[in-house]
Amino acid sequence: MKKILLVITGSIAAYKAIELIKELENKGNELNIILTHSAERFISKLTIASLSKANILQDKIFQEDMDPMLHIQLAKNHDQIIVAPASADFISKLACGLASSLSLLSITATKAPILLVPAMNPQMYKNKILQENLQSLKMCGFQVIEPDYGVTACGDEGFGRYPQIEKILNYIEFDSIKKQKLKGKKAIINLGSTRESIDPVRFIGNESSGEQGFLIASELVKQGCEVNIIAGYVDYDIPKNSFRAYTAKDMLNISLELLPADIYIGVAAICDFKIKEYSKEKIKKTNNNVILEFEPNIDVVSNISNNKDRPKLVIGFALESESHKQNCINKLKSKNLDLIIMNKTKYIGEFSNEFAICSPERYEETGKISKNDLAKLLVEKISIKINKNRG
Repeated sequence: MKKILLVITGSIAAYKAIELIKELENKGNELNIILTHSAERFISKLTIASLSKANILQDKIFQEDMDPMLHIQLAKNHDQIIVAPASADFISKLACGLASSLSLLSITATKAPILLVPAMNPQMYKNKILQENLQSLKMCGFQVIEPDYGVTACGDEGFGRYPQIEKILNYIEFDSIKKQKLKGKKAIINLGSTRESIDPVRFIGNESSGEQGFLIASELVKQGCEVNIIAGYVDYDIPKNSFRAYTAKDMLNISLELLPADIYIGVAAICDFKIKEYSKEKIKKTNNNVILEFEPNIDVVSNISNNKDRPKLVIGFALESESHKQNCINKLKSKNLDLIIMNKTKYIGEFSNEFAICSPERYEETGKISKNDLAKLLVEKISIKINKNRG
């Protein structure tokens, strides 16, 4: 059993922490609880004290009759820190590195695994800034359980509901302590989009936020994998040790420099075409039609899959609008890939999509799932494949 520090923040789902506390204590875990100031508007210290054996602390840096180094004690003396529910405000404070309260100080000072359980209005959860903050925290090693889909207290429908208690308990008991399946492995992942210049001011390119790639990278890190990120144009801040590549040629050159590796994942929306004759001068606007001739661009993932230093696993992504299964199978064979992930153009820009995972052995449709769930599913399959013949 574990010593757990539970932080309850100011979400309308704060009352649901009672059930989590009871279940954790029933399983023999020892709890300390911090109630943030905003959480006390939804649930009282007295309510928790009447139902729990836990020591309950207010979210003040200095408290009467308490050691001024209390935050250090809390940071060092717990096996895990859980923030449930985690509000948008608290998540953003964590991402900014703020340490203005007992809970934030304790999290900042700890080496223990930290689990966030976001719960909020669906539009708040989808907010670009919040998602960037969550992604930043994941890349720093924070673990996150995605909210459930459904109607929230405000009446809106979407991802934002506090997860089922069994989902949280299963994660705490199994996922957060399981052996890292990719420890010692090296992965390269490209993400975002590339652009190919037509003249000094114009270009062609594809849409991609980079979100899916960052989620996959985060899951790989959780499993102990060393990850090198090659980022094109993205909507998110990238880790400081990442590489930047804005054209297909750059993507390939940096990829080759980073070889050898165990795993290569091509998530980036790399431009399939480039201008045949680049114009050094801006093409002037006239009343006549302009005819531009394009030619096929470098296929980065194919080059990697046929390289003499080919990684054990080479994985590609395909965005398809029709003939999904056949196009997926054709690309798998023509590019010499071990896996290819297909998603549909009709869901571009959404947090969920209908995916298919295609290998030489099978074509498997996932149904409509979130990008988070796809990342977890893919990394699990990678773990199985990479360790299949080990030893």
